[in-house]
Amino acid sequence: MSKNFIIITVIFFSPILLFPSAGITPYIKIDGQIYFLLSVEKRYTNKKPYICITDFGGRGPTTIKTAAKEGYEETMGIFTTKNIEHLKKEKKAGVNFFIQNFKNKKSLIIGNKNYKTFFIDITQAAIELTHNNPENIKNTILNTLETRLIKLKSLEKFKNKFDEYREKIGFVLIKREDFIAMVKTPHIALHKTKVHTSFVPQPQYYFLKLKLYGPFVQLLQKDNAYLKLLNL
Repeated sequence: MSKNFIIITVIFFSPILLFPSAGITPYIKIDGQIYFLLSVEKRYTNKKPYICITDFGGRGPTTIKTAAKEGYEETMGIFTTKNIEHLKKEKKAGVNFFIQNFKNKKSLIIGNKNYKTFFIDITQAAIELTHNNPENIKNTILNTLETRLIKLKSLEKFKNKFDEYREKIGFVLIKREDFIAMVKTPHIALHKTKVHTSFVPQPQYYFLKLKLYGPFVQLLQKDNAYLKLLNL
């Protein structure tokens, strides 16, 4: 007796792929200079790892909410959440912090229908983080981020839940002029630029051979969009 078998193939499609992509690039104004806060991450090309600098980006339900969510998650709530163990519980308030900043302050948006990144001024929140001592603003931001990143990676309840933290190496503050130079000539790394970093034991100025993430550069180069950064 022969039997006929019907093979049914089920394809699982994640709705997250339909969500818009967006990112955020916070910046601070201190001593007449603008510094961009960016992420230093491990990426892969043909399964080979490399280190690059990029904005805080991802996917979510709407462009603004996605940018705000990434801003909160990837800065690990340093501006709104005092206890890192409450990172998930206080997520709504943290995301709203960035959304309100979008609404209350002039934020620069650069991008296209596929990806947008929001340049947002977080100077006041950063100063409050230093207990109103702006002279230590760069050290305070980077030290706090590094401390939180180390702790977050060690917390059992966050393991396997925040993939971006596994690939994150640290953070960097780049002066606007140096950042624009990197966008204009992306093949030139930061080996000639003094950059404030957080992925070393004692953050200070180091010479680094780091480059901006390729797609991030292309976004800023499109129609010379990076020139808008001069108006911040």
